[in-house]
Amino acid sequence: MQTIHRTPAATVICLLLALAPQVRAGEPFRMVISFDFHVHEKVLPAGEYQINFGTDALQIKSDAGSAYLLTPVSRSQRATPRLVFRRYGSEYFLAEIWTQTGIRRLPPGEREEELIERGVRPERTTLTARR
Repeated sequence: MQTIHRTPAATVICLLLALAPQVRAGEPFRMVISFDFHVHEKVLPAGEYQINFGTDALQIKSDAGSAYLLTPVSRSQRATPRLVFRRYGSEYFLAEIWTQTGIRRLPPGEREEELIERGVRPERTTLTARR
């Protein structure tokens, strides 16, 4: 009988790989966002971002900042990649990410909930990815 010996480092690597979110479900895309915006509880500065997504994970990253969220996917028809923001005055909140695999709807964070409770009505702003 063959015995398999695992070192502590190999065990840690296996655990990290097993626990790491899978961000491989679709092609990542890049977008230039010309305004600061909220991603749930985090504010990210204007800049060029890469959007990576998997079956239940979303990563938005740039040299200036990044955010990571677990988000469910609403399956739908294939769509051109785009970002939809809710704008309250001069504050933008990422609301939806449309991809070729479906739509991800992000829940409001605390700041957006405050605005909603005060009765502020948002406007929609949509940015479409260039090919």
